Amino acid sequence: MTAIERIKKISEEWFLTEPLLFVVYCSHELCENSEISVPMRTGNRKIEISPQILEKASDVMLEEYLKIEIFRILLKHPYQRQPPFAQKALLAMASNVTIADVYEIPKVIKDQMDGTEILVPNGLCFEEYYSLLKEIPLPKTNGTIPNLNTQIAELWEEDDESCCAINDLIEVALANNTWGTVPGQMQSLIKAGLKVDMDYRKMLSAFKTSVISSKRYLTRMRPNRRFGFNAMGNRYKLATNLLIAIDVS
Repeated sequence: MTAIERIKKISEEWFLTEPLLFVVYCSHELCENSEISVPMRTGNRKIEISPQILEKASDVMLEEYLKIEIFRILLKHPYQRQPPFAQKALLAMASNVTIADVYEIPKVIKDQMDGTEILVPNGLCFEEYYSLLKEIPLPKTNGTIPNLNTQIAELWEEDDESCCAINDLIEVALANNTWGTVPGQMQSLIKAGLKVDMDYRKMLSAFKTSVISSKRYLTRMRPNRRFGFNAMGNRYKLATNLLIAIDVS
């Protein structure tokens, strides 16, 4: 059997033994990518695997690789909590350290996960590990952080829709106690990820954009920004009714 066929077989077994991991797996597209040099990576609602690397992996190791990537998704590392202008390689390392802190990864796999060998405090969150790793001298190759870490996080982008979908799956697991064999510490970390700070600046910016776009009208009395008076310009009516309420209970 090919690696992708064996992964599908593992997922079928998860249907009975790992309900949460199974539904998260089903929420992403499983596909091969012969161009990557890492066994597996996630992001952009895909689980990409390297067939060349994973063909030689045992079924036990294959399942562990898949679990680690599913944990990344449940912690929403590929879709959320990324600092502005973040370094992809450091994001991957911070994700590795966060997972290794609460999950016993087989040594043969852990040795492949950059960052887990660095001595850092336990019990920190993803963002804290990222900030810490930025201040620590790291192994370098040709003056850069190893390319494999960049590949792991290459597909990672902010995606609110994916985060909401993942949160819905976690809420179901909470309501029905369908965690399977997910360790207690990992469960706590996943639950903590449900409490996301609201970025009011981003929300107000989106509101302003929606108001402006709905109040736009064309006029010959103002030049177009790109084509001058050869095309109609824009005017905006910015008046809007806005109610702000603060719950102080």
